[in-house]
This record gives sequence, structure tokens and C-alpha cells, in this order.
Amino acid sequence: YLIVVKLITRISPFRENALHDGVIMFSAALAALITAFSHQFWENSLETETYMPSLLLSMIAVWLALTWEERKNTPGSLRYLLCAAYLIGLGNGIHLYVMLIVPTVLVIVVSAQTSWFNDKRLWLTVAAALAGIGVLRLTGGRGFLYAVMGFLSCAGPFLIFRAWRKTPQRWLLTLMGMLLCLSVYAIGYSVYPTVMVRAAKNPAINEGNPNNWERYTEYLDRKQYSQGNMYSGMFKRASSFSYQFGFMGIRYLFKQFPEWGPGISAEFTNNQSADVPGTNVDIRDEVKISIGLWALILIGMYIHLRRDTKKFAAFFMYFLLASVGLALYLNMKNPEVRERDYFFLGAYQIVTVWLGFGIYGILSQVRPVMERFNRPALIPAVTVVAAVVFATMVPAAILSKHIDPDYTNFQAHDRSKNHIPLDYGINMLESCPPDAILFTNGDNDTYPLWHAREVLGIRRDVRIVNLSLLNGPWYIKQLRDEDVTIPITLNDNFIDDRLCGDTLLAGRTRLWSAEPKEVTIAGLTWKMPPSRTGTAGGKNIGILSVSGYMVAHIIKQNDWARPIYFGVTVDPMSMIGLFEHMSMEGMVYRLTKEKAPPQMYSIDAPALESNIFEKYTYRGISDTAVYKSPDTEKLMQNYSMAFIRLCEKYIELGEPDNAIRAAGGMMDLTIPDIDRRMLLYSTLYRGGFTEECDRLVTQEINNLSLDDLTNSSLTGMWFLTFSMYEPALKVFSLLSGRYPENTDVLKGRLTALYRLEMYEDALTAADRLLKLTPGDQMIRQSRDLILSKLDSSSLQ
Repeated sequence: YLIVVKLITRISPFRENALHDGVIMFSAALAALITAFSHQFWENSLETETYMPSLLLSMIAVWLALTWEERKNTPGSLRYLLCAAYLIGLGNGIHLYVMLIVPTVLVIVVSAQTSWFNDKRLWLTVAAALAGIGVLRLTGGRGFLYAVMGFLSCAGPFLIFRAWRKTPQRWLLTLMGMLLCLSVYAIGYSVYPTVMVRAAKNPAINEGNPNNWERYTEYLDRKQYSQGNMYSGMFKRASSFSYQFGFMGIRYLFKQFPEWGPGISAEFTNNQSADVPGTNVDIRDEVKISIGLWALILIGMYIHLRRDTKKFAAFFMYFLLASVGLALYLNMKNPEVRERDYFFLGAYQIVTVWLGFGIYGILSQVRPVMERFNRPALIPAVTVVAAVVFATMVPAAILSKHIDPDYTNFQAHDRSKNHIPLDYGINMLESCPPDAILFTNGDNDTYPLWHAREVLGIRRDVRIVNLSLLNGPWYIKQLRDEDVTIPITLNDNFIDDRLCGDTLLAGRTRLWSAEPKEVTIAGLTWKMPPSRTGTAGGKNIGILSVSGYMVAHIIKQNDWARPIYFGVTVDPMSMIGLFEHMSMEGMVYRLTKEKAPPQMYSIDAPALESNIFEKYTYRGISDTAVYKSPDTEKLMQNYSMAFIRLCEKYIELGEPDNAIRAAGGMMDLTIPDIDRRMLLYSTLYRGGFTEECDRLVTQEINNLSLDDLTNSSLTGMWFLTFSMYEPALKVFSLLSGRYPENTDVLKGRLTALYRLEMYEDALTAADRLLKLTPGDQMIRQSRDLILSKLDSSSLQ
């Protein structure tokens, strides 16, 4: 709000005229409210994340720079720039995102006081200093840089101020001012090294364990994430331009803002999904684009560019850095494991600044237009009416369904009753017996457990081992040193040099055969596969991941002293070939000495029954008012599979009542998605529970909305996929009555008729399709096949 007010009043100052000044404030307020109710701003305001406070400090720094520009000729105005520099340094302790605003602040300052920066000696000095910093960074001189920053933060302000008073030359005064800003920046940045102090206290969650200088520098370089040098990686693109800048960039920008008035749809596609790695899929995301809202944004950009080119350039620079620049730097691979629109929050912020300009631009034109038509008396009324129209953007933003067609924007961001992630974490912990070791996979199946265990004090006897972090030497040492119940016997030298190092010796430690190799550990004999394969010296070789090596080590050293569990979210590849020795007990698998059928795990019916019906809580799952994000829906699929597996087990044991009860539990407690429902129907059908299956299928069909062709057709296709041809025929017959010329519907009906061996009806259906699509060779071949079936049946 404050930034938009300052920018607009640069081109149209306050006049102590209620209507004129009110238009400015209204435009800024509306821009601020649209920002607040845009998707990722709202989303991030609900999370304990780094992006919102970092962006807040960035925007305050910009506002301070604009305030300094207004008062640059008054005594003491430099304090605004010093405060901005301090906040940027402080923001570094939150997230590096704040550094993106530095070029914008510099452009504001340089363009406002060009005379300060027109001496080449100043730029030569700055260039030499930057070159020296670059050399020190490349040669490992970070310690020296920290010493300089420490000196600047402690003695810098005093010494620089004394030198300032004795410096007659303008360029030296400017250099001193820059050093003073750098000094207060260093004071703000001094919050960052406090992580060493905190890490030395050995907190329960201590990622990277930066408790000494070596690990602190690794922490700064993000080596705990094993992501390598991202600067050099920029020059080798990890995926296509259309994916990085279109699907993961422009699509995000359009999705931030609500449907308001007439709009158009844009479809973004991709061919990869993290859910099915290595498989080509057809992902389509239709995004609604409000014509009126984006017209205002473009008008605002034009007004800002034309009326205040320098400030437009400064803000446009930030927009580019926070959008195109980040896309280049992040170099996202296809597919990313999750949506990444929160990376580009700064760009969305600038777009709403221009929205404020656009609203102002339209409202400010009411007066000249009315005067041109000689209707000055109508100016206040027309302005108010136009403002009311624009104000409808706020309720539109709150009630818009552009994030999910079944939920308003408010519902999609309401967390007041969403206990699903926390309950999931608690349920995983409660699945384990006392003193269990529980392996988890990544963020979503670990953070809720950490919160439940460390904050709420639930099941602190269960030791959580995150497989993603288990690739880092610091995490292995934490597990070894902080909890004697994790049986790790490796010393530091072995962990650092032979296991996690980049040397040939480390490679030999984890060298494996290209094919699964038989091993015997803790009384178990199984074939352990490599984590990845490659070639060396013309031979195929295998390599174990550090986490794979450590899982085997922990199992060996534990030797059944403590029960070992894996979350159901863990990839079977991370189970080092022990999947057949897993027994499902709910949201976890237990490692057992018994072996299940090949490519399968066993089911412990009593433990599974006890967990999902007695121990687990399912708050919010059955409440349709609670929005379930895609990540939440993935979690709920695991609940559904637990009930389905229990149903299958009871069918196998010949316990029909318990099987039906398990099926009912899934329908009542989990609200599973369509594919899990179909899997349940198929399970009941194959198990001989035709009456119960027919009841559920009939209910499924009755709940269909034939007006929703896409979802109704999908239901029919799912029935075909699970070989449930009678309900498929019912669905497609209903749809063909509503959509008699839809070829996809008629093809689905034809397939169901053929599979049910209703060849006469299938022939009629094929002839009907050929009339609609006479050139379709697939339908013609299907017709010929049906005729051959009819001929065969007549001969019999």
C-alpha cells in the first residue's frame, strides 16, 4: 500500500482534494488487498516459511529508499538508506531471496543522485573490491571476508563517520557512504552466524549441524541438500524452455489472480509427473485469465513506464530477477517434486503494484472525460461507481474458484479445521510399538512426525530416521551421537572419507554389482539391488546410495533388538530389496523375518485392524468443507489402500463380515478418490461379494452428475480399466442418451458391449459410430472383429 501510494504521488502529488487524493489511496488499498488474497501470498501467510518475512523486509527496504529519495536534500536523510541496508542484511538471516531487491534499491539511489556516482575513480574502486571478493570466494577466503564483515559491524560505523567528516572529495564521500551502508548490512547479517551457537546446543532438529566453521561454510553452500554449484549449473539446462518458463513460470503468474468478469482459458501441458517417474503422462492444467484484471495491469505498466521511466526500470528489474532470473538460476528439472510458485512471490508483488497504477489510471481519467462532455457535476458519482466496480475484485478474489473448481479461494486457504497432516504424523507414530526405529522418506511424511514428537511430546520413544537426510554425513553422525538407541558403529573418518566423500575410496566402499546380489544380514538372506547402475572400464557396475548403505548397516547392528518400520510412503527401491520382508500394519511396514510372495508384502491383519479402526484419528477427512490439497490427497490414498488391503486379507482368510466391514470403513472414513474406489469395487467383485459390490457401484452411478461429462466419462473408463463391464455399460448408456453424438462416449459404450459379448448391440453401436466418423479405421476394424464373433457364434 505504502509503496503504491509513493509511486503514484510521484506522478500525481496529493492536492488536499478529497476526490483526487481518495482515488490514489483507494487504488493503493485495492492493490494491497488483491496482493493479500492472491494465491501464494495467502498460502505463505499460513506457513512458518521464509518467503513472507523475507519479502516483507525487501518491500520495507524499497519503501525506505523511496522515502530517502523524497527527503534526500534534508539533513539526516541517509538514515533511511542505512536502515534499508540493515534490513537487507537482517533478511539474509531468513532467506537469500532478499538479495534480489538490492539492484532495485541501487537503481533508485543512483538515478536520484547521479552526481554522487559520476566519478570513474569510485567505480574503479568498487570494481576492484568486487573482484577481490570474487577471488577470495573462489579461493576459499570466506573466513577473511567474515573477518572484514565483523570489523565493519563492530568498528566500521565509528571509523567511517570520523573519516567522512574529514573527506573533502565527493567521490570519497560517496564511497564512505557505501561503506557505511555495508557496515550496517554486516550488523544485520550478523544474525546468520548465530546458527553455529544454536547448533552447538544440539537441538532435536539440527539440519546440517553447522556447529563449527567447516560445517557452517557447508551450510552456507547448502551442501546438506547435495545440490552442487547452482551458478555453473545454470549453463546446462535441466529441462525444456517451455517447461521452466511456461509450465513452471507463466502458468503460476496467471494462477495467482482471481476470476473477475469475462475471461479466457489457457491450457498448459506437461509430459512428466513425479508420481510416475520415467513415464510419459498427459498433464493438462487449464488456467482462467481475467481479461479486465490483466488489462488493468497492462495499463498500469504503460502509465508507470511513460510517466516515471526510472522507477519503472527499477521495479521492472526486480520483476525480471524474481521471475525470469530465478527460473534461469533454479534450472528446474522436469518433473519437479511439487509446485514451485512460491519461488516467484516477488514478481507477483510487482504485478500488483502495476495493478494499482492501472486502477488509478482509469479512475483519474473520469474528470477529463466528464469535462470533455461538459458534465463536471457527474465527476464524483461516476468516480464512485467506477471505484465500486473495481472494489468487487476483493470479494471476487475471496470467492474465486480458480484454484479448485469445488472450493472458493477462502476455503482453499482455510486451515482452521485441517488436522489431516498432523493426524497422519501421529497415526504413523502410534502404528509403532515401543522403542521402534521408523524410516521415513521426505518432507511430507517427516515434518508432521517431528512436530508431534518434539513439540507435542507424542511417542518420543520412536526414533525417526529420514532417508533423504541419511545421505548426509552430518545426519549420520547426529543419529549416532544424539541417540544411543540408533545402532551406528561407524567413526567420523569412515563416514566423511570412505562413505560420503567424493573420492575413489568412497566409490569403492559403495561399489556393488550391476544386478541384485545375495546378502545375509541379521539372519535375513535376500538379493540386495544397487541404488543406481553405470559403466566403468567397459563393465556394468552398481553403486549403493549412502542411505542404502546405512539402512543395511542399521539393520545389521540392530540385529532385531528394536522393531524396525518403514513408512508406506517410502519408495520400495529405498528398502534395499527387503520389500518382500515387509508386513503392512497401516501407514507403516514392519520388517519381518518371514517372506511374502514375490513383488509383494504381507498383511498383519490384527495389527492393521487395530491401527486403522482403533488407534487412528481421521479429523477433517470426511468434512467436505475442509480443502484437501494435492499433497493431502496423496496422504489420504495411503489410508484407502490400508482398508483395501485389510479387505483383501479378510477375503483370503474367509471372513466375509470383516471384509465388508473393512470396505465400509474405507468408504466412511477416508473419502477415497475415484481410482481407490474402483480398486475396492474390483476387490469385492473378485472376492465374490457381488451384492455388496453392486450396491456400492449403483451408489457410485447414482451420484454421477451427467452434466459433468469429463468426470462421468472418467468413471466409465475406470470401470472398463478394472474389467467391470456391466457398470461401465450403464454409465456410457446414460451418457450416450445425454450426448448422442459424443464419439468418446459411444466408443466407451461399444467397448463395454463387446466385452460383455453383446455382439448384436455392439454391431449397432459400431455402425452408429461409423456414421459419425466414417474415416475412423479403428472403428471399422472393431466392426469387422464383431462380425467375426457373430459368425463364429452362428456356426456354433
